[in-house]
Amino acid sequence: MITNMPKLTLDKTLPKAIGIAAACVMYLASKYSSGIPGAASTTKGLKTMGFGMNMEAGLVTLGGTPLVISAIGEPTISRLAVNGVRKRILHGEDREAVIADIEKYPFSDELKARMRETARATSE
Repeated sequence: MITNMPKLTLDKTLPKAIGIAAACVMYLASKYSSGIPGAASTTKGLKTMGFGMNMEAGLVTLGGTPLVISAIGEPTISRLAVNGVRKRILHGEDREAVIADIEKYPFSDELKARMRETARATSE
């Protein structure tokens, strides 16, 4: 039995899942838009994604897409969550109720701490 499983949190997992899905959609779109049947469509699609250079460049593009989306997505989700807490306080919700709700969110402990800090620091 595995006991040291890391805790999956929305702010860490969602950008990675979106990045992988985007890479899959890019690959399928380039493959099926080539108009060529069979394995040649894969070759043509990867070459197209590699900006016309070669298949290897397409593979690099395909592999780099989830990394870029993940790097952009994690801070974006954090900012959205913190700003959501700030707006709830500014719209008149009870500060303690907002802090209690934060504990229910599937976010990392670091992000929850930033959200609690924002809730305490925001003036109504």
